[in-house]
Amino acid sequence: STQEMEVVRTREEMKRKERVEVQRLQLQKQLQEEEAARWRQAAAQVAISTLPVVGTALGRDLFRAALGYRRGGCLGCGCLLPLLVGLAALAAVILS
Repeated sequence: STQEMEVVRTREEMKRKERVEVQRLQLQKQLQEEEAARWRQAAAQVAISTLPVVGTALGRDLFRAALGYRRGGCLGCGCLLPLLVGLAALAAVILS
């Protein structure tokens, strides 16, 4: 009887630990998504502010890339986004 209670207690503790771990992972994912959204918003603001410097076509592509719109080519996948945002910010600083 005592042994059975110990087994039940151990199972309940493992279930509780699993629930806590699932909640932790969900919270971590939510925080990562929120941080990514903040970065996209900041990148979009930089793209908008550099529009007069880089021109409308490149500015539109920067804005779309910052918001995560997927298109064909590297600009759509976002792999060049940090580089383009940095270059746009540098151009804005130099020309202002």
